Amino acid sequence: MKYLKTYNDYIINEARGLSETSIIYSDIIFSEFNKHFEQFLKSNSNEQSYKIILNKNDLKDIIDNKNWPNFPVSEFELEFKIKTIPAEKFNEKYYETIKYKNWITNGAFYNLEDYYEGCPNSYLLSDGTIHLKMEIGVELSSEFNDKKGLEVEIESCILHELSHAYEAWVRKKSGHGQTSVDLTWSIDVNRPNIKKELFKIWSDNINLLYNSERHELRAMVQEAWSYVKKYNFDEMKEKCFVWKIAEQMSNFDALEFREEFKEKAKEIYPDINEYGIEFILKSLKGGLANELIQRRDETAHEDKPSIIGEKIKKMSLDSFFNFIQKRINFSGEKLKQKIMRLYSLK
Repeated sequence: MKYLKTYNDYIINEARGLSETSIIYSDIIFSEFNKHFEQFLKSNSNEQSYKIILNKNDLKDIIDNKNWPNFPVSEFELEFKIKTIPAEKFNEKYYETIKYKNWITNGAFYNLEDYYEGCPNSYLLSDGTIHLKMEIGVELSSEFNDKKGLEVEIESCILHELSHAYEAWVRKKSGHGQTSVDLTWSIDVNRPNIKKELFKIWSDNINLLYNSERHELRAMVQEAWSYVKKYNFDEMKEKCFVWKIAEQMSNFDALEFREEFKEKAKEIYPDINEYGIEFILKSLKGGLANELIQRRDETAHEDKPSIIGEKIKKMSLDSFFNFIQKRINFSGEKLKQKIMRLYSLK
């Protein structure tokens, strides 16, 4: 019950699918991005980074909002990174992941800390309000031609990072540790040092575990809101990246994953046998477990992670794949249900 009381405001928002107290900031951030994006398009530059500070005067209308005290950001430190690359290079770089658009976006929220001199992250100010640091990035193909589509995705990216920021504030206020990111950083570590093209199959599939983290599911639901409010259900399914991730998760099959890995291993190592392939997979599972254990030792101040390295280490290979399939499939279905529920808010 103590946990429920502590997180009551957050649980209510999660049940509704959106953290209304964080959404109030999305318009001003989007407006700033759009202004600088227009500048970029008019320039002859292929790459620009824009750093913006918004203070209390800039945020006056938001500070007057009744929801502001629940998430009192009084300063924003924003960085927008925009880059254009040749179409051929873009297609080569992203073809496997993105076949339906010619841009890619990314975002980052810098975790919330107590203030200290030179703090590189978000931090609490002396009056108890928040200095919030965020980054939004865009990589464009030279054939980019869909500004409206990009705008919806930029808004969704902003909403995603604001969800993480709000959760960090709730945790900070309640005295709980910050969200564990052990899994986030452990997935991409190639401890066994296997061939990159083989490790890519492993990391692309195991990355779905990251999407199954509770904080990431919450952020993805809020991310989907910009698509839900603009498109009907069928259009949203075609355009919304989060929905595509949810479908990937729902359809994830560990046997298919292992078969894909096996075929690539045979392609790279023509003489490898079944035992050799199993050995590589066990090495990867052990590497993930050891990385999680090491990161836990280094980040003990964070909240307890949802996946424990010691437990993964003890699992057989079959048990591990059974575990990740159940977790990923369940989370994918849950994510789809929460996105569909957003339509009741329109």
